[in-house]
Amino acid sequence: MKQNKSGLGFYERMGGKEYLRRKSEFGEVVVDDVAYGWEDVSVLCLEEK
Repeated sequence: MKQNKSGLGFYERMGGKEYLRRKSEFGEVVVDDVAYGWEDVSVLCLEEK
């Protein structure tokens, strides 16, 4: 969610780029969502040595 600054910061530090914003409804509560994505998800994998 857009209000979750620590969550958004995590995805940004992991190299994610914002690619979508939308509104979601939970009952009568409307929240702003932000989606992040990666061109190459292999950067998220740990390499064993």
